[in-house]
Amino acid sequence: MKKHLLITPAQVPPFRDDLKVIGAFNPGATIVNGRLVLIVRVAVTTTEERPGHFAWLRFLEGHLEIEWLRCDLFDCDDTRVMRRLSDGRVFLSSVSYFQLMWVDNYCDRPEEWRLELGDTILPSSAYETYGIEDARCQWIDGCCFVTYTSVSAHGACTSLITTNDFCTFEHHGVIFVCENKDVVLFPDRVDGKILALHRPVSATKFCSPEIWLASSIDGLAWGNHQFLLSGSSVFESDRIGASTPPVRFDDRYLVLYHASEQAQRPSSVGRYVAGLITMNIVDYGVHLLQKSTGPFLIPTESWELAGFVANVVFPTAMLQSQLPKDDSWLVFYGAADCNVGVVTISSMELRKGL
Repeated sequence: MKKHLLITPAQVPPFRDDLKVIGAFNPGATIVNGRLVLIVRVAVTTTEERPGHFAWLRFLEGHLEIEWLRCDLFDCDDTRVMRRLSDGRVFLSSVSYFQLMWVDNYCDRPEEWRLELGDTILPSSAYETYGIEDARCQWIDGCCFVTYTSVSAHGACTSLITTNDFCTFEHHGVIFVCENKDVVLFPDRVDGKILALHRPVSATKFCSPEIWLASSIDGLAWGNHQFLLSGSSVFESDRIGASTPPVRFDDRYLVLYHASEQAQRPSSVGRYVAGLITMNIVDYGVHLLQKSTGPFLIPTESWELAGFVANVVFPTAMLQSQLPKDDSWLVFYGAADCNVGVVTISSMELRKGL
């Protein structure tokens, strides 16, 4: 297993001069006409600072608006969110959008890749006012389905974009309502249906964190929701969700999932790691085969241990290496909610991780 720091905030210019990039992370990734494309989540805040205030950024009808709010009216212990003392309402300290980045020499080693900036995708709908986050890519019937998290005052939900060339995009809006995120799609239809893993989040803690299944004819209307698995270990006691879209591996489907443990203090975030699950299709249904008993991918590098949110690895894509005679996989991930990392993992390491 070999890790490489691929993208830092300094490599990504903000879409406006009065903004600064505080994170470039959690990239969707796929191959388009022999080129690697990354859909990088870019988090920005203002370059201006006002003592005793923080900037509240929102996209309204596709335009970024900035309002300054008094810090003494908020609980500001969590670096990601500000919680208003009067009613507990949450305000984000940054806003996210997507930056496409292309790699033409994808068949070389990651250390040799040359990155080229592509298009910028900004939030545009009423359900994206606080930003768009964490894209995942899956090709189905010759079309790339890009699922991503939309955030607004309504909460976090999942939306969909489709494209054939990553030059033109069709926006389909919300496909899983709040609170639901980490939606990844299977590459193959089953009984004519598209299958998805998703992560419903209940405000009432009836159970440990869970991953569910759903199916759809067109990728827009979803049904047949079923429970698949839950977090049962300490390392997945706080959150669990699908990370990488399923890939075919040893006559089954393999997924890296993210998990976090309980934080040591209020308003903080527990360590984020990744585990492995494998599934197969029996009688038109998804069946869980194996789930790793411990973390498979953990924060170890300085750029994973420190950042906007410390101690985080968050995989979002998994592709086969194109190096000659190389039986390995490239896993793209967000590191410390700040950077993009890519780790090369052999097929043998994946088998040992289960």
